[in-house]
Amino acid sequence: ELYDKLDFDEFGFPVLSKWAFLAYRRDEKYREEREIFSEELCDAVEKFQLEKTEQSLKLKAEIERPKLERMKMIMAEQMVDENMIEKIMREAWALIKSSGALDGLVPDEEQIEIRNFFAKNYVEITEMYRLYSPVSLCLENNYIKILLR
Repeated sequence: ELYDKLDFDEFGFPVLSKWAFLAYRRDEKYREEREIFSEELCDAVEKFQLEKTEQSLKLKAEIERPKLERMKMIMAEQMVDENMIEKIMREAWALIKSSGALDGLVPDEEQIEIRNFFAKNYVEITEMYRLYSPVSLCLENNYIKILLR
C-alpha cells in the first residue's frame, strides 16, 4: 500500500495503513489490534495467492486448449468411443446368447449381471485377451519353449 500523499486525522496525525500500523505501532497497547490486522492481511494475501493460482491455471488451460484439440483430432481413431463400444458389446453379447453357452451354466438373472460387467469393463477385457491369447496359442501348439529362450 503505497500512497502519493498521507491522510491525516482531525488531530494532524497521519492515518496509518494496516501494514504501517503493524510495522510502526510496536507498543504492547496495540498488540490486539496488530493481531487482528495481521490475521486480516494474512487472509487477504492467501486469498490473493489462490486467485492468482486459479487465474494462472485457467490461462495455461486456454493456452494449451488448441494443442489438446489438435491432439484429439490426430488421435481420434485411437480414442475410446463409448457408442462404438456399446455397439460392439451388443453384437458380442448377441453371439454369446445365440451360442447357448451360458444358458446351461448360468441362470438368467446372473446373465444380466455378467452382461453388465462385460459392458462396464469391455475395453480392459478385450485388451487382456489380446495380450494373453497369443501366449495361450503358443502353449497349445508347444511353442512355449521358443518364447522362453
